[in-house]
Amino acid sequence: MGRIIILTESQLNEINHIAKKSNITVCSLEDFKSIVNSLGINDNNVEEYFGEYCFIEIGSSWGRIEAETPIAPPEYDQYGNEYDAQRFYNEGQWYFQNEHRNVIKLEFDDNQKFNNKKNNTMTAVNLQPHETRGGVKGTRFYFKDGKDFTKDIATRLKDFVDDNISQGSDVKFVIHCKQGRSRSAAIGAYVAKKINQFTDVFFDEYDDEESGRSQFNMGVGRKGEPKYPHQNTMNRLGDVEGWNKENDGPKDQWWYNTIRQHPKTGYNDKRAEWELLHNKKVKK
Repeated sequence: MGRIIILTESQLNEINHIAKKSNITVCSLEDFKSIVNSLGINDNNVEEYFGEYCFIEIGSSWGRIEAETPIAPPEYDQYGNEYDAQRFYNEGQWYFQNEHRNVIKLEFDDNQKFNNKKNNTMTAVNLQPHETRGGVKGTRFYFKDGKDFTKDIATRLKDFVDDNISQGSDVKFVIHCKQGRSRSAAIGAYVAKKINQFTDVFFDEYDDEESGRSQFNMGVGRKGEPKYPHQNTMNRLGDVEGWNKENDGPKDQWWYNTIRQHPKTGYNDKRAEWELLHNKKVKK
């Protein structure tokens, strides 16, 4: 299960407030563990909550964890013991040990470029200028055998979500990846579309370091980091749902209008503002 941080009363109140606005909570791994533990849900009783709660866990490939662990801040289990790479891959990046009818565990990476000019058998990860690994800001590392979000994973997720929403309109989805910013954000947007909770205010509250609020109206979002839904994940889900049409160009696919061009999100303006603040060039 890994280390559990006990949420403060104000953080629990925020979760309850968010739940009134949306059936979807997108969060980091750390927050996911705290939220689910606060609910008193575990492998032994989770299926008793089928139709009430649905949990989507997203972990990383062994290749990425093996490469990142030596330069990343240490991770600890609930007893305060530091994880090595193998144990974090097997145990630490998950809350639930097993899958259940209302628990799915997906393994894929958040970097979409699985080929690069330097070595086409490895994936390059370029960190944001403010992100630190091994005491170095904005560094780069490489890893082998990365896992993409494939059509098979998308289909398995679609079937899982359909089974859970078939139980009624009030099922609450709790979704995490490592940081709660990209992979889980994409799946959160996908679920919101499926349950008709993608509204004009869905992206209104943008993360900032002072308020710690999430622009998704969901998740604890304490890190002051913007959430950029993972484009490839949204693409694959659009394909299996039939939301993307054959031969659609990038600007005709569902994620483009949903995220980048939605008139009420101000996504591009907010991204430009955040990247200017952090001295990072905006990609067109």
